Amino acid sequence: MGERIMIGVAEPGGAFTAEYRQWGEGPEKTVPQLRRQLQEQFGGDAAAMYRREENSEWPLERGNIRASADPNYVFLYLIHVPATAVEVYTPNPLDRRGTTFEWILHSRYRLTASDDDMFALDGETVRCTNCDSVEVDFVTTSPSTTGLGEDTAIRCRNCAATETTTSAFTIGRRPPI
Repeated sequence: MGERIMIGVAEPGGAFTAEYRQWGEGPEKTVPQLRRQLQEQFGGDAAAMYRREENSEWPLERGNIRASADPNYVFLYLIHVPATAVEVYTPNPLDRRGTTFEWILHSRYRLTASDDDMFALDGETVRCTNCDSVEVDFVTTSPSTTGLGEDTAIRCRNCAATETTTSAFTIGRRPPI
């Protein structure tokens, strides 16, 4: 399913420059694509990726994350060059009639991470990258199988995806329902 999105570069003071894409996708597909693009086309150089976005053949839109959001876009992806990360924003209505919108943070991802990252930091919460749920349980067991403290497991209540620091287990990802 194609969605209207913008992919761009974060600039100081909340400013951004982004290109419009008619057939975009949600973070579960777009973030892995950005990771592959960073590695395959730009050799891991986020500054080169930034220059490509700045010199895009697609129409560029300049804006500010603190200004009014355009509800015609489903997602806004902002690449942070120094951190080699991307923040994903969505428009949020400010009034009951839905005439004024603001950009709110949906999630953050490291572009240097692998596509297998099970959970992403989303502001002060943790979001499951498998089903996009924020209903996550942390379980700490003791002692660690490596003998270095305690092992921790993270489990999504929605889809049961689980990730653990225990070396005896691997990441278990179930397909979204």
